[in-house]
Order: sequence, then C-alpha cells, then structure tokens
Amino acid sequence: MDRLTNGTGTRAFEALVYTPYQHVTWHWRTLPPPPPPPPGVEFAANDPTRIASFAAAAGDDSNKIWVSATGSGDVKGCTHLFDAEKLAWCKEERADWVLPFYGCAQYVPQLNKLWFGISSREHGCLLCASDLSGASKTQPPSLHTALEDTAARAPDGFELVTARAIYLGSGKFCLARFFAPPMRISLYEDKEPEQFAVMAGVQVILIPSSHGGKSVAMVERNSQRYVFNEDETYWVL
Repeated sequence: MDRLTNGTGTRAFEALVYTPYQHVTWHWRTLPPPPPPPPGVEFAANDPTRIASFAAAAGDDSNKIWVSATGSGDVKGCTHLFDAEKLAWCKEERADWVLPFYGCAQYVPQLNKLWFGISSREHGCLLCASDLSGASKTQPPSLHTALEDTAARAPDGFELVTARAIYLGSGKFCLARFFAPPMRISLYEDKEPEQFAVMAGVQVILIPSSHGGKSVAMVERNSQRYVFNEDETYWVL
C-alpha cells in the first residue's frame, strides 16, 4: 500500500490489489483519502493528503494501518486508523498523538517484536525502534530505542533533506539519506550545488540486557556515497 500521484497533479491513497478475473491481474485501486485533520493539523504544506508517517499493525489488528499527520506550532498532530479489509477509515479511532517515525515503519517480530523506521527530525532521523502493540486511541506509543550510525551526521555545509530505512530481512537495513546545501547558500552560487545520497548498511542484533532478557543493538556495515551533479533528485529509494 502506498500514497502516489494519480497523474492529475493531485495525490491519491492507493492499494496494489490482485484480481485474477481481469486481463491485468495486478493494478492500483484508489482508496478513500484520509479524513480531514482537525484545525491546525496538516498532512504536509500545500498537500492535505500527504501523510507524515505510517505503520501496519500486527497480531489481531494486522489488517489495519496507523497513519499520522503532523501538527504545527502549539497544535499537536493526530493519527488515523485505516482498515485494509473494509477499505475504510475508522473515524471513531482518531488519536491525538503521532507515530514516533518519519515515513514508513516496518514490523520485525524477530527483533523483540518491535517496529523499526527513521525517527522524526527532532530525534535526528536515526534508525529507531518502537513498540506499537499497545498503542490505542488513548495510549500513544513511545520511542523505544534510537540507534545512531556514523553516516547520519550531515557534513559541514550540508543539511539532511530526507531519509528512508529499507528492511532487507535477517535484521539488516539499508539506510538511505539525501543531503544538499542549505537553500540560503545554494541560491547565491554560480554553479549547481553538489547534492548526494549516502547508502549505509547496518544490522540490528539482540544482546543480553542488564535488566534481563535482550535489547537491540546496531552493527554498522559498509556505506557508499552517490553524488548528483546535474539531475534534480527528489527521492532516494
């Protein structure tokens, strides 16, 4: 399930569905857009259907998806619940909290049954983990662990534009980060400013905890820097 541009310049919430009775068995089906957020809450600037973070639930609620919208100023964000079986939003389940992630979070049952993704910007856009199993309309989830890798730090003269965590299985993640000069600097440069992406491979493992049981830890693998000089790049992965 993804949120894609539908070709008309507007956004659409869509699902990739399988229908064996049609000539094209796999196709995109437009779903109902998220309910309007409360006053002061935005899904994104100039794009009321863009979502800030989302995660599929697990267990008995594995057919549902948490979708968060961010607030602005003193107004807190909110989270909606989408029922993938009924293809409808659970309007009565709107919660006055947001997921502790930036973008998509992936449930990894082998790693203490935690959800992993990129943390919010105020937490540094790091690989992080959270337990969403107890989340409800009145009970927000909390950030469980933030794991910092050396590739997370922006070099001097650059700032982080966006980041993604792609789960590869067996506790391995590819962390993709896109860096560019601050806008106030690049506007005054004669040549095209350098923009680049850093792909970092990490592995999350379980280690003995001082409180008993096991906790998560990160092992850094290889990383690679990709420079974009001519083409304007909006997304990495």
